[in-house]
Amino acid sequence: MITKLKKILNPDKTLPLHNLINAWDDVDDTLIGVDGSFTNCYDLTFLPDAVHMTESEEGAFLENFKRGLLSLPDNFVVQVVVSGRGDNHEKVREYEKTVWTTTSLAREIVSRKVSQFENINSRRMIYRLYITMPPAPTAMIAGDRFYFNKIFKPVENLRALHEAGCVKHSDACENFIRVLADVGIKTRRMTGNEVAQEFYVRLNPTYSRTVSFVPVAGETLRSQVCRSAAEHTFDALALDGFYYRGINLFQRPGDINFFYVAKFFAKLEVDFDAVFILQYTPDSLQSDSVARKEMKFDATVAAATMTAEGRQKSEAIHRMLDDTLETGQRIFNFSLCVVVHEKNKGHLDQKTAAALDAFRAISDATAIVDDMNHLSLFLSTLPGHWFYNRRAHKFALAAIAHFLPVHRPWQGCAVPKMIFPTSGGEIIGINVFDPELPAKHGLIIGSTGSGKSFTTNYVLTNFLVEAPNNHVVIIDVGGSYRKLCELFDGQYIDVRYEDSCAFNPFPMKKYFFDEALKPDADLLSFLSLIIQKMLKCETFSGRKTMIVENTLIKTYRNAKSDPPSLGDFARELKDFEGDAEDKATAVSFFKDLGPWVSGRYSVLLNNPNPRLVLDPKKQLIVFDLQKIKDEPDLGPVMFFVVRSAIQSRLTDLSLNKIIVIDEGHQFFSDAVGTQLIENLYRTARKFGGAVFSISQSPEDFLKTPAATSIIANAYTKFILKLTAQYELLEKLGLRPSEIEEVKALEMSPGKYSEVFYKFLSHCIVLKVQPNPLDYWICTTNDKDRNIEDAMRKKYPDLSLREIILKLTEESV
Repeated sequence: MITKLKKILNPDKTLPLHNLINAWDDVDDTLIGVDGSFTNCYDLTFLPDAVHMTESEEGAFLENFKRGLLSLPDNFVVQVVVSGRGDNHEKVREYEKTVWTTTSLAREIVSRKVSQFENINSRRMIYRLYITMPPAPTAMIAGDRFYFNKIFKPVENLRALHEAGCVKHSDACENFIRVLADVGIKTRRMTGNEVAQEFYVRLNPTYSRTVSFVPVAGETLRSQVCRSAAEHTFDALALDGFYYRGINLFQRPGDINFFYVAKFFAKLEVDFDAVFILQYTPDSLQSDSVARKEMKFDATVAAATMTAEGRQKSEAIHRMLDDTLETGQRIFNFSLCVVVHEKNKGHLDQKTAAALDAFRAISDATAIVDDMNHLSLFLSTLPGHWFYNRRAHKFALAAIAHFLPVHRPWQGCAVPKMIFPTSGGEIIGINVFDPELPAKHGLIIGSTGSGKSFTTNYVLTNFLVEAPNNHVVIIDVGGSYRKLCELFDGQYIDVRYEDSCAFNPFPMKKYFFDEALKPDADLLSFLSLIIQKMLKCETFSGRKTMIVENTLIKTYRNAKSDPPSLGDFARELKDFEGDAEDKATAVSFFKDLGPWVSGRYSVLLNNPNPRLVLDPKKQLIVFDLQKIKDEPDLGPVMFFVVRSAIQSRLTDLSLNKIIVIDEGHQFFSDAVGTQLIENLYRTARKFGGAVFSISQSPEDFLKTPAATSIIANAYTKFILKLTAQYELLEKLGLRPSEIEEVKALEMSPGKYSEVFYKFLSHCIVLKVQPNPLDYWICTTNDKDRNIEDAMRKKYPDLSLREIILKLTEESV
């Protein structure tokens, strides 16, 4: 009986689509409907990230956007169509063009990464806006069939009405687009040919891939774009090799905000089209007072069938409606549907289930699979075809302003030096040396087991393969970068009490003096602080600072060797010329420097034949302080003396350089260490470098006196999953909504880790999702190390690179 009823109500049949298409022609890039309507079409080329706006920014955005909606004349229709497509390779191609590989390893890494991302079913999001002025009620339309009314017998009247309509529609569109520009939304007017192409591709999804659209003079637009027939059944629409199904909003959400809308899109599976339609109609049948009564009646009826939680939600809706009545907000007709399509009906069912789940993300809104209306909902995705979705709801202006998708997640940096999938399924590019950054410094934070070491290796690998002038210096205390260093033919310095690790803490004279033979202020301050650290003086009076700085200048001027040595400096202190008090201070400094000049530390810092020479051609240098980290005097001094060793690299403006400090907070926990780390940050910034500080918890940064300086200068942050201390993230510059995103981060060991990435005020959740080669390069897991060691024993003649490639092939 039910089957017979279905066939009576909606018999299976092949439909001539062109009779249902409301597209007559385009005039000056305006779509003219068969019914006499006018529609302007726009690409939304840039949308702000409203989810991460501050409270004041959000308030200003909403007020201005509502002003724009109120500026539209009565009966005008706003149609926003958001399309998700599974073919986002544009960013991958951009990335491939930006990297400048010069080694076989770099080429292998980039090649496999490009291949990986081309095979990821990532989404390409397209946002379009259509603004329609419907025809006058007496003029054109009756039901679903379009015709020109006999009222237009005189051609002059028709022309005059048409021209007046054009002016009214054009003025309203221009005004609305200006308001969008005021809130940071960038648009581009689509040409008539682009609109025709949009119809053609949607109505002929397979045919259009092989046969291009060619305009035909003398034919209506709808006749030109329809090349396929549609078969409409009870549960789907079949069109040119694809099945389509419409899912319609059934019960409105209890609350609406930008975050819920973002979650809604994140849950949808490509390919989909989400159609948001709103219209204000002030006639007596749709007056605001009647609309409000209808809304309250809907909520009351719904509450009768709800659980206790549902009734609470219904009561909240009642309160919202009462507030709407009191404040006199305008009520709009609003509809929202999602149309999914797929070649396979089984996959269509999967996408349908995802769409139903996506609606629930909007504060538990409910949707229905709108059987018998799949053709109508499909047609509602077309420009100017808003009227095909008849399931309209009443929404207040404030809710509409939150609901319309005129915002989207941050789309990444302009030049994609690294590419990542996002939690929302898109691919974005980032650039840690983006010109927008006032300073390039960053933070990486993640609890043990969160993938912090893996992520750091992954980011650095991406940075190193970008270009040969990208250099990295790592100061480490755990041995996490030995494999990376070997793979990139870097220089690994395992610092210990041996001649092989001895180097001069004083840079060469050319770095100390400028062309006018004046000392560099930052370098002079740095060396003075190093001496203060050796002397174990927490504070220096102005007089003591002057003695040390004057002696440093004299040492650089008098020393026969270049660079001078710590011993040269000590001799200048011993022979200091000044009054008795200053001379006594200088001599005491000389004596206190004994352990460094001639004692146990001299083998490293005052060796007459320093053997450690840094190769300027090496892209990667690692200083491993593991063996001296527990030395209370030597550890902190050696940590900062590294800055002298890399002076030539640090000041080379032709290099992009990152100095990585992994768990180094223990070395700058006092006043002198704070000044030294601030000096390093300042110098790196001065010469276009970056300092990346890495730690397991926010507290590690915040408990150091240098916290304020480090955090204030860190314009990029990578935050992985934490086990605690979320409340401290606010002190790192994260807002409450951003902290909630950190709490929700997910990971699957060996597959991916989600990372909350903050770039200036922009935020996005990235996925570190390695391919097999990335995985074996970046892993620091003990189990994986054992597998590597076993492979080395099995193939003792293979290089590390060959071992990694062999492991990669076995993992595919």
